[in-house]
Amino acid sequence: MIYSHTQTPNRTSCVYHDINQDARGTITLIPASSNHPGGVNVLFMDGAVRFVNSSVSYRTWSAIATPDKGEPIDAGSY
Repeated sequence: MIYSHTQTPNRTSCVYHDINQDARGTITLIPASSNHPGGVNVLFMDGAVRFVNSSVSYRTWSAIATPDKGEPIDAGSY
């Protein structure tokens, strides 16, 4: 499954089949999703698995994916 970190969890997906290219995550809108009500389990690079609510703010969701920018993330915000 291709995944892109461009939308918060469990949003509606958009896959572009008519572009005659591979289905890269950079040109699709496929968010993290699961059958868990209210959110998704996320594996972090330190090996921890945490549940992230579907209602997480886009700013926090984006910060989770950009460790090189150094944004502090409060564990209570997701």
